[in-house]
Amino acid sequence: MSAEPFTWEWVCKKLTRPRRGDKRPDAAGCDRIAAAFNHVYVQENFAPIWDSPVPFWASRASRSTALVHPFPAPRRRWPGLVFDMGKVVCDELNAANPGRKPPFAYTTTGPVVKILVEAIPIITRERPTAEAVAMEFRQAPNLMHVK
Repeated sequence: MSAEPFTWEWVCKKLTRPRRGDKRPDAAGCDRIAAAFNHVYVQENFAPIWDSPVPFWASRASRSTALVHPFPAPRRRWPGLVFDMGKVVCDELNAANPGRKPPFAYTTTGPVVKILVEAIPIITRERPTAEAVAMEFRQAPNLMHVK
């Protein structure tokens, strides 16, 4: 298995502050975000190998054989990933900025959506726009929304 692509340094570098005075999570918070992203990365890229009933065959299959695998991947993989990753980022930002009004949420121009737009191509090789990622959050029930 290759090295996990997300580190706390990557998270700190990519996590933007939307307004003056906002704080980034500390190193431990950035490490928790990186761990969540790496968990999703491993699940998305290596789960078919480990879950296969024939691990010997699956571990030696080339990338092109994935097209004839009996369980093809859905056309767009990223929408199913954004909720878990977005919640971790949002929770860490809100913990670093207690009492912020409004709290961090899933806005098109906010740091949660921006970091997901940076992370998704690394995980799935898909390139969604910030508007598409924010729309996925708007369609989900029981999530914080700030217009």
